[in-house]
Amino acid sequence: MANITISIPKELKAKMKKFPEINWSKLTRILLTQKIKRLELLKELDEMLADSKLTDSDCLKLGKQLKKEIAKKYEEST
Repeated sequence: MANITISIPKELKAKMKKFPEINWSKLTRILLTQKIKRLELLKELDEMLADSKLTDSDCLKLGKQLKKEIAKKYEEST
């Protein structure tokens, strides 16, 4: 496993010391992994939509319609 070194403010380090039960190295690996997955997904979506003719306005309209449909189905099921 590779190692990295990060710099953090003294105040943050002091706060971290208050929680010795936390494996900060493991937590950092988890957070970095999650961030990478999100970035990869965004990159994939950008590539998929590169030739799209949809405008931001179109996407917002579609999103609103989708929310309404989901809410309608949820209301019908309860």
